[in-house]
Amino acid sequence: MRYRNRINKTTSNRVMKKIFIIVILTLLQGSILGYRLLPAIGKRWRRRRQPPTVVLPSIDSFQLIPDQQKVQAQGWRDSLVSIGKQLSTSGILPSKAQKMTIRSIAVALETVKPMPTRAPALSSMVQGRWSLLYTDAPGISSGRIGPFGVIKGRVSQEVELASKAYTNILRVAKPGHEPWLEARLTASFDVLNDTDWEVTFEDVVGLLRGKQVVRQVFSGVTRIWTHTYLDPTGRVRVMRARRPERQPDEAFLFVFVREGDNCSGAFGR
Repeated sequence: MRYRNRINKTTSNRVMKKIFIIVILTLLQGSILGYRLLPAIGKRWRRRRQPPTVVLPSIDSFQLIPDQQKVQAQGWRDSLVSIGKQLSTSGILPSKAQKMTIRSIAVALETVKPMPTRAPALSSMVQGRWSLLYTDAPGISSGRIGPFGVIKGRVSQEVELASKAYTNILRVAKPGHEPWLEARLTASFDVLNDTDWEVTFEDVVGLLRGKQVVRQVFSGVTRIWTHTYLDPTGRVRVMRARRPERQPDEAFLFVFVREGDNCSGAFGR
């Protein structure tokens, strides 16, 4: 009887492990492939979930002289870093009000002309690890796994300029604990001009308790990343990402803060 129970228990564990891997693979595919199984429903859902636009007066409307413009931009930048530190201290994801504030400040920073950092797509300040503070994009890059974002976590981005590659890392964990689930999206990029990268997705890997359980390789999946603001101190990045066939005004917004500022990653929308 005991021998039979051990066999049943072992069989049950194997079945549960297989079911878990299938679920993780399904979640990753549903997120990365943009709801390929239900494209029409996914498209309507994303449109309905698009955050309302908050328009701040542009710097030009204030007719600021360059020095005043610089001070104003520094204030906005410091506000973003401050929000990131608050999230890191509290161990929570941003509230709806915080998301709206982050997005509003990011849009305002994009109006700073000329951009304080020349040729941001080539700047050495992009190198290193960044925490995602906000995005309105769906999928793993925003900290969501699976259709309709059923699992939520924090996202960081590691940029390696020498190899022209970056990795988006989603970590799902309880406060104060090691992540029980990770998803790593690896991509390479080519510099198109002073502000744009052409990004090519390489693969996405799912890890459970630190062990790889699934890997999906991409073929011919590209995006255009446009650097719309890079702080001269290298603490804040604002970027827009879109499919090559889409127009610039259809791009998703991404706001990053330097992880060295003790800012915790967050998810958007």
